[in-house]
Amino acid sequence: MIRSAFAAFGVLLLTACSGSASCAAPEILDMPTTIHAGQSETLKVQHLITECSDTGEGTPPALQGTVEIELMSDKDSTHPIATFTSTEVSSEAEAMVTIEVPENAPIGAANLVYDGSVIGRFTID
Repeated sequence: MIRSAFAAFGVLLLTACSGSASCAAPEILDMPTTIHAGQSETLKVQHLITECSDTGEGTPPALQGTVEIELMSDKDSTHPIATFTSTEVSSEAEAMVTIEVPENAPIGAANLVYDGSVIGRFTID
């Protein structure tokens, strides 16, 4: 009896996990590990979609317009060091953003944040 219950649970668990995700969280491609204070980098952000239902019904539509990316110190996640605006989001749900690390930016771990989520990590030196 116990073995049947576990077997039934295992089948349910496998069934629940067998669906395929149709969308991924926004992320930055080819994120450098270090960016010097005073330096700028142009980065590609991908997976900028309007919604995610994960129902396997294809790729969700791309966002329209531009997005704001915040540069945050790992030590202070409430006050952005700087905010950057991307290029227009393409139909492929990608955009370019040039980040310019200010000369007076705190040295150490930093995050690039979009819509409250970290999409890239690097070290400011």
